[in-house]
Amino acid sequence: MTIRNSRSQVETVCLSGNVLYRDGMFEAVLDVLEEEAQDDLIERFINWIQEREGQGDLEYKLAQAGYPGVDESTELVLEFRAADEPNL
Repeated sequence: MTIRNSRSQVETVCLSGNVLYRDGMFEAVLDVLEEEAQDDLIERFINWIQEREGQGDLEYKLAQAGYPGVDESTELVLEFRAADEPNL
């Protein structure tokens, strides 16, 4: 992911997080991010999903990433951990 702003350009951002399988679904929990970064990531996540759905390869891309069995009825959740929450 590349983030550009008026002050500088960051070439790579590494987001630390955990992916868990609970109650029949995968949960991706990212460590604390500022609200603006969360909003940007949510927008990019939604855009990526919409692009993949438009291309008809969302299930394939998620299976390649290690999440087989995703289909149209699968709920995709992007969850952010608050600063006061313990690590998983």
